[in-house]
Amino acid sequence: MSEQRDYPRRTVTGEVWCYADGERLEVAIGNISLGGMLLHGPAVSGLPLATAVTVAFQQGPAPGQTIYLFGRVVRIQPETAPGVGVRWERAVTWDRDDELRRFIAHTFGLGLIQVTEEPGFAGSRHVFLFRSSMRTPVGVDAPTRIPARPHMPPQRDWGAGAEEHAFGAVSVMLDRRALRFDADLFARLVTDGGLLDCRARTLGASTMVLDVPASAVRGPGAPAQVLLEIRTRDGPVDVGCGCRVVQQVPAAIEGWAGMELHITATDEGGFHGILQRWLRWAYLRQLAAD
Repeated sequence: MSEQRDYPRRTVTGEVWCYADGERLEVAIGNISLGGMLLHGPAVSGLPLATAVTVAFQQGPAPGQTIYLFGRVVRIQPETAPGVGVRWERAVTWDRDDELRRFIAHTFGLGLIQVTEEPGFAGSRHVFLFRSSMRTPVGVDAPTRIPARPHMPPQRDWGAGAEEHAFGAVSVMLDRRALRFDADLFARLVTDGGLLDCRARTLGASTMVLDVPASAVRGPGAPAQVLLEIRTRDGPVDVGCGCRVVQQVPAAIEGWAGMELHITATDEGGFHGILQRWLRWAYLRQLAAD
């Protein structure tokens, strides 16, 4: 990336996590500069220009100590040294602007910077805009891609099962804050008469809010089998969810009823990890929102 040569380069330290389309990518990370970063490895070689990329720097255990740098792919390296160049658009952290200011000063050598505090879906969000973002090509963000191989190993940034060890910058937020995201996903509720069309209004790691026809609403504690249609850029994927009704809630559709459900089990068919990827995509998409 030619613009990077105008900026001093610094060595990356600490735990770093890279995400694109909700997937945690295995990449080699070199030096960082105010202009951007070069990511090496076959995992990123297929990313098209303008793809939104997130690099999370975990400075400590608290959610506010993770700094998220959002950027877009502006250069694709040749196959002899596969990789992509990313140009920064914004830096974001939760709750504590002092962590963001300290990171920007240490990493990029900037002292006095303008940090904007904004309300977010999980607390106060602090944002620093990079001037180079004005020259970044605009791309269209999309939900995660379908995994390339059936029955692929899970991306172990967030574990759906209790026996799996969850770790990583995004998993900290998903686990500690029990976040739910606006979903508006087509769903089907299994009933004695067959499958009933409904809508998943919100979705989280272990909960969802389902809007159903009023005649199909169930009371607290009742079991519910739900088929979620997860949207991906490669087409829809059905995920089966075994649930229990927590409580009835107002519906977003007139004449319907809402149910808050606790997800107790999932069946992702041949696409193991697709639900986790969608949740990571939704979390990072909302965190980076203007």
